[in-house]
Amino acid sequence: MRVLYKKVKLNFWAELVDLLDEKIVKLEGIEKKYGENFVSFFHEFIDKRNVKDLIESFGVPHTEVDVILIDGRPVRFSYIIEDKNMVEIFPKLSENFWQKYSSDKELKLIHLKPKLSLHKKFVCDVHLGKLVKKLRMLGLDVYYKNDLSDEQIINVSKSEKRIILTRDLGLLKRSDVKNGYFVRNVEVNEQVKEVLHKFHLSSEIKFLTRCLECGDKIKKVSKNFVKDKINLRTFRYFDEFYYCSNCEKVFWCGSHYRAMKNFLNNTIGDFKHYFKV
Repeated sequence: MRVLYKKVKLNFWAELVDLLDEKIVKLEGIEKKYGENFVSFFHEFIDKRNVKDLIESFGVPHTEVDVILIDGRPVRFSYIIEDKNMVEIFPKLSENFWQKYSSDKELKLIHLKPKLSLHKKFVCDVHLGKLVKKLRMLGLDVYYKNDLSDEQIINVSKSEKRIILTRDLGLLKRSDVKNGYFVRNVEVNEQVKEVLHKFHLSSEIKFLTRCLECGDKIKKVSKNFVKDKINLRTFRYFDEFYYCSNCEKVFWCGSHYRAMKNFLNNTIGDFKHYFKV
């Protein structure tokens, strides 16, 4: 019986290039050609496959993809790949990019990434505990427990409309995940910069508004209120305190606060107008 191979050309654009699984690329002996802002290569296969499965077979989760063009036509993830298709895969890109990319004014893109709400909420996997605390220190709404299963993370994401932040590409490839992002950086301060930039969060920074432990909102309380809840040295040195009624934690503008303030000013820009003190 003769085996009929299908041969397609794939172009992965912009930041998606970073997610390509180099082991798979080398194993298949793929020769990549680099364009100005993309990587291009040919691929052969024999099975019936939709474009989502094809893209994810090279390491790129569907949650990172916003537009797919097949022979210049926009399609959805369910499209079944045909022989000699030209497959172009794009992340979320600006209108300016698309104006330069296509001269076809009739091209109506199908955006596959769900629209984000103005107030963005997140849920983090168990490996991002350090990032969680820093994002909460900035006042961002982040759900986290150090024993969450993948199923629980997905359920929280769907029920509360939260964006999944993870270092696990396998989690983002699950078909029931609709909104997620793979955190590229490993070092926590770089992760903070990455998330702030990716989701345009600078205007949402509000220091000392959320509990670092549980993520609930905290409120300013009187000095006498915390007298029996903190050590005497802290009580004498500081005058402004915040309290979480959910986990009964007390917060003040100590060394962690000053370190984060310096971090933002030195590495991201001048955020002084977002600080409480």
